[in-house]
Amino acid sequence: NTSLTKVGAISSDILFCDYMLTWLSYVETEVDPVTYSGYCNCVENNVYPYFKETGIKLSELEPAHLREFSGMNERAIQKAEKGNDGAHYHAAIHAALELALEYKVVLSNAAHKQRPKTERFIGSFYMPDEALECIHAAEGTRLELAVLFGFFYGLRRSEIVGLKWQNFDFENNLFTIAHTVTTY
Repeated sequence: NTSLTKVGAISSDILFCDYMLTWLSYVETEVDPVTYSGYCNCVENNVYPYFKETGIKLSELEPAHLREFSGMNERAIQKAEKGNDGAHYHAAIHAALELALEYKVVLSNAAHKQRPKTERFIGSFYMPDEALECIHAAEGTRLELAVLFGFFYGLRRSEIVGLKWQNFDFENNLFTIAHTVTTY
């Protein structure tokens, strides 16, 4: 695997942001495509730009740098009201540093024991009158069936989009969720 040899041949003087891109090229064939897509989104849109600006080398990376990065992102996440993005950033960085540690490019994983706090998910739901209002609003639109499947069967958006005719057994009044569709 050429990307594997890339990781082993890396100097610890590489910029951390550039190492993260090299790590992405390694994991592309090692993880599920949906996982890889998540890693790419996280690294290319957040980790790389932040660390490119700092100019920190892989050999200079310390837990304090990651705490500062997490702090910057927690503020951005709170503004966007997203739940566990910080944990996703940490997972990618931790995995990348584990690989660097395995190939003895670094002496320790700066992300070890640095996992950001995540908020407990508290689901919300529609009151019956709100649900009816939503169903009536979707009536006659392309979203009507999706809204109905969501309300009556509790399906997620990815499950609704993944439905195919072959998933329906009209003789037994059943349908199965065989696969999902994600942004990847």
